[in-house]
Parts: sequence; structure tokens; C-alpha cells
Amino acid sequence: MALLIYSFGWSTLYPDLSAPLLAFFVVTFAVSLLMGIAVLVLGRIEYKPITWNDKSPFYIFLIWVGYTIEFFYNHGIPIFMLGSSSENRIEFGIPTFHVILVTIGSFFSVYLFHQLCSDFRKSRLLYFLLSILPAILVINRGMLFMILSSSLFVFLLSLRGIRVRTIVGTVLTVLVAFYFFGLVGNLRQTHGKTTTSEYILSNGQATPGFKDSIIPPAYFWTYLYASSPLANLQFTVDNAEPLEDWVSFFNFELIPDFISKRTAPLLDAKKTDVVRIAPWLTVSTLYARSYVFVGWMGMVILFIVFTVSSFFYLLLLPKRSEYYVTGLAILCTVALFNTFDNMYSFTGLQFQLIYPLIFSYIKFPIITIRIPASNG
Repeated sequence: MALLIYSFGWSTLYPDLSAPLLAFFVVTFAVSLLMGIAVLVLGRIEYKPITWNDKSPFYIFLIWVGYTIEFFYNHGIPIFMLGSSSENRIEFGIPTFHVILVTIGSFFSVYLFHQLCSDFRKSRLLYFLLSILPAILVINRGMLFMILSSSLFVFLLSLRGIRVRTIVGTVLTVLVAFYFFGLVGNLRQTHGKTTTSEYILSNGQATPGFKDSIIPPAYFWTYLYASSPLANLQFTVDNAEPLEDWVSFFNFELIPDFISKRTAPLLDAKKTDVVRIAPWLTVSTLYARSYVFVGWMGMVILFIVFTVSSFFYLLLLPKRSEYYVTGLAILCTVALFNTFDNMYSFTGLQFQLIYPLIFSYIKFPIITIRIPASNG
């Protein structure tokens, strides 16, 4: 999808994709396809409905208690602090506690959506909306879209068949979400002063063809987010000289960041950055930093590690677990968001994969629910 969007050519910032990089994608896509076929043959892609957990409202309450504590700690709610001199969004939250709160809250939102898909009720939809509201209040678009992405995968898994109405509804929902994504981006860039897109069109060097088209300018944010990582990767391959720093590669690319930032001083590992097409376009796919560290071999190793670990994750997650669909959906989101950055080392998403495993093997009475017996 990123390659398709890249081909639109709506920004003059982007370099042409080189033959070696395209060949790398062809090979990795082919291997991924074979692995996907193996997963299907082994029957590891399966959807089962689950019963409603009566404790869900209580869990939402606990999550909101956690965010309320952080709002007091932060001396305000970020969305209401836009443009103020006391604005503090980058460092929002209590160290360590915030990571746990965000990851378990995001995991629970997806698990709650699975319950909603299993037996839809309007009151349960309200609970789901309450569970994702904190992401809006702290202006964390990444967190919000990770939750929505995982929820979309749950929805797609739940479909018995694909209907035209379902396709149209899904496309319209995604388009609306991306439009508001752009509006929020405009608000953040202008510190709450305007939702218009002049700033992003200018700095993103939008082509006259895009500016003159009927496409709403707010969608330029989506175009940049979807395609600029690929542009940064190509720009890095074109301009970076690999450092041959294997220690830093293993520390920063293959270990979760909450650990790597503590082991870096012990290993004398130094985090480096990619070569960007613009300083403010920071994301650069799963592979760009690994290329800076050790070149093409780093990209190959990272692909192998992620592919193999994802395969074994599905083997370890019990299919009869009420958290199986949640874990599968989050894993799909990890793969999707690798388009933007190395999610293998991003604690905020990787930690969400741990909870389905923990709750599947360690039964906590307060959260254990029953799976309806199969009619077959």
C-alpha cells in the first residue's frame, strides 16, 4: 500500500525508488507471502466470538483513574492546553507508569472491541468509545490509530463473508478517520490556532497537481505519513554510509526501547539517526536505522527476526484463549506500523502483545471469561 501511495507523486521532496530497494521489497514480500500461506495451512488464523465480561466497566474505570492521576501530575489535560505557555505533551505522563497504562489500556480497548463484535450492544459501544477517549485527550494520534487499526483487524476477522455494503462502510470509516487525522495534525502544528492545511502543504512541498485537485487538503497528512517513511528509507540508502556498528544495531533495533536505553551506556552503544528528506519527517520504516548501523545485512536480519518471531508468537498463543483474536489483531497492527518505524523495538506496541500471552496462561479470576461452546 505504501508503494502504491508513493507512486502518486504528490510531493516534490521524494526521491525515485532505486532498483536494489525495489528488489529487496520483492524478495521480502515473496517470503512473507509464503509464511502467510504456512500460517493458514496450520490453521492459526481463526475468529471465535467471546462472551461479554461483566467486569469491563470496572476496568475502564481503573484506566480512567490512572489517566486522571497523570492529568494531575501533568497539571492539566493536553488537549485543553494547546497554545498555552504551560503546554506539555511530549513529556506527558508518569515515567514507567505511563508506559504500562498506555499499553494495557490499548490492549483492553482491542479486547473490548472483540467483545463488542461478538455481541453488539449500544451500551458496549459506549464503553469502547470511553476506552479510546484518553488517546484523544492526550493528543496521542499514534496510540489512537494503533487501537483503531487493531480493532479494524478484529472486525475483518469477524466477517463471515465480504459484502459490498461492508466494503463501502469500511472505506468511508477509514476516509473519515484519516480526514480527522489531518485536522488534528493541523491543530498540533499551529498549536491550536487553525485546522487549515497551508502549513503542511507548504512544508511538505505539495505539487500543484495535488493542490488543484478535489482531494481535501487535510488528506495530505495521510499521504505524508503513509509514504514519507519510504522516501526517508530511500534517501538514507542513497546518502548514508553504514557505520558497521553491530553492538548498537543489536541494542537499539532488536531490544525493546525501555531496555535498550538502559543497556546502551553499559555497551557503549550509540543511537544514530537516518538521513531524512526533511528534518520534521521523522519516520523511516522498519529498516532505515538498521541500514545506517550495518547496511543491507541489518535490514535482512531485522526482516528475518521479525518474521520468525511473529510466526512463533502465533504458535505460542493458545487458539482457545479468549485473547487469541486480540493478540492476532495487535500482531497485524505491529506488521502494519512497521511501515513507519521499527515496531519490534517500540515498547508502546510490543508490550501489547505480552498481555494476551500472560492472560492466556495465567488465569486471573477477575478477568477470566468463558468462550461459548461450539455448535459443531
